[in-house]
Formats: sequence, structure tokens, C-alpha cells
Amino acid sequence: MATDKIKPQSVLLVFALLFVLGCSQAPTANVIIEDVTPAEVVEADAPKEPDVIINETPETLPPPPPPSPPAPKTLTIEISNNLYNPKNLEINAGDTVAWIHKDIVEGRVMPHILEISALGIKRKTLTYEEPFQHTFTEKGEFKYRDLIPYRDELRTGTIKVN
Repeated sequence: MATDKIKPQSVLLVFALLFVLGCSQAPTANVIIEDVTPAEVVEADAPKEPDVIINETPETLPPPPPPSPPAPKTLTIEISNNLYNPKNLEINAGDTVAWIHKDIVEGRVMPHILEISALGIKRKTLTYEEPFQHTFTEKGEFKYRDLIPYRDELRTGTIKVN
């Protein structure tokens, strides 16, 4: 009987059909597939956040403290060659001025008597190499002079205190 024989082409066709049907069926395991975007793409598309967060509501800050006055200094006026050097000074209130006598002419110590009328200093004899100091606490211009004339001139100067 010819029907008892199965043709090899039929068997092959059945296996091919089973294979195609098996591959096209949904998986039996619980597998979840998501649409994931690579991190590089997310970073390139996302807006950049600032490194510093700025508070958009203005705050009222207290005014800064006034600048502190400069530290007091001591400035020197040297007396030599019958001159006051420097002759004029500009200083701040609280600064100290020191007059130092270093005046020797032909081996002889020259005499100097300082007067600062506005400060009540009328006749301050300056001793050789011993500074006379005064701290200026008030603003203004203070004229000083040497009471011993030199070549018929009085040596004068001004201290301006800011």
C-alpha cells in the first residue's frame, strides 16, 4: 500500500512549521522588556543645573561696618644740617611725630628749640639724639618752628592731621 509510506518532504514540512510556530509564540517566562534610553543621550538632552543655587528672593543685608581707622604710626622728623627733614608731614589722627636732633656742624652740636603754639608747646629744647614725641589726636594743621634762627631765617614746618 502506498499510503503507508510517509514522504520525507512531508516530515520536513511539518518540522519547519513547528519550528516557525514555536519561535513566534510569546515567551512563557515572566520577562519585562522596557524601552531604555542610553545615559549619554539623557545627559545631552537634559538641561544643565547650575553649580550654585541662586536665591531669587532678595534679602536685606545689614550695611557693612565702617572701615576701621588705620593703625597708629610713628613718623620721624630728623634735624640735621640745620634743616628739618621732612619739613611738612601729612598724618592721621592718632599718629605720633618724633623730632630727633642729629645736628652737628664742625664738630659742634647745634642748639634747637621747638615751638608748636597750637599745642601749647612754647620752648621745647631738643637734646641731641633724644627724640621728642607728640601724638596728634585732633584733626587740623599744626605749624612748628625752631626758635633759634639760622642765617636770619626761622626754620618752620607743618603737620597736617587728617
